[in-house]
Amino acid sequence: MQHPEFDLDPGLVYLNHAAVAPWPRRTADAVARFAAENARDGARHYPRWLTAERRLRERLARLIGAAADDVALLKNTSEAISVVAFGFPWQAGDNVVLAAEEFPSNRIAWQALGRLEPGPVRDPDRRISLPPRQELETSMEAVIFHFKLFTEGFHPPRGEAYVATESARGELGYHLVSDGGSMPYRVKVRVPSLVNLQS
Repeated sequence: MQHPEFDLDPGLVYLNHAAVAPWPRRTADAVARFAAENARDGARHYPRWLTAERRLRERLARLIGAAADDVALLKNTSEAISVVAFGFPWQAGDNVVLAAEEFPSNRIAWQALGRLEPGPVRDPDRRISLPPRQELETSMEAVIFHFKLFTEGFHPPRGEAYVATESARGELGYHLVSDGGSMPYRVKVRVPSLVNLQS
């Protein structure tokens, strides 16, 4: 890639597969400026950040012929697909068509959607799951469970668990160890980046 917008090491040949790519110089400069400002000033300029975000949404809306309120800014493709998959009002008989060689993390949300049962996704055990909001107006028991969950949390049994999901760059995993209290005894996040360099 020989282009003044990219500072890629001349010894590398980067074959972009449209998932993870080198940043253009202007992107790297903007992120560096934002990081330096945040390190120096904290959130003092937060209103200005919100203004920049609003202007970006307006520009994107003009580009695609939409209303600014209909534009969502998300971290990556996988997050955006999940928002659509689990937020769209699907009807019985609707189909989602994907390319045969679709990137795995872009398929997972749709595959999971096909296995979900109709109705809310909520554990019925009130010791670990908040009661529906409308019950707080009519049930003292619901108010008590709600209060206890927010003030004490829940107490999983002693032990450990590892749960992983596929992200755009590989496996993202969480290893939790519980001593029976309301806070984890230990938490380890296995990020997909640079796993090959870990000892």
